[in-house]
Amino acid sequence: MLAVMHALGCKNWKKTLPAAVIAPLCITGAFSVGNSIFNIGVMLFFGILGFLFNKVKLPYSPLIQAVVLGTTMEREACIKALSCQKGSYGIFFSRPICMVMLVAAFLFAATPFLKKMTAKRTSS
Repeated sequence: MLAVMHALGCKNWKKTLPAAVIAPLCITGAFSVGNSIFNIGVMLFFGILGFLFNKVKLPYSPLIQAVVLGTTMEREACIKALSCQKGSYGIFFSRPICMVMLVAAFLFAATPFLKKMTAKRTSS
């Protein structure tokens, strides 16, 4: 393995070797879960998304929580709320507490981007 990496001109093999060992294991594991190439695509998508989150210095634990809990929340809470209102989305905007929660969710999602924009303006 080291000879191949040296022949390819990889000078920093201490950082590249773990990736060269881990990547095939991840691909094999993703494929073995469902015997589907689609699972490899999902793994690559979330790997790239995690890399981009790391580059922009955003926390990726909320993304993991959303993926794990999102389907349960959608199935349970949203479907029940919509069935009570006969499919109308007005229930999410009718009460003041709902509007407060929607605005808070928007602000929590937008805060990292707003901090970066203000930091760029103050440093310029």
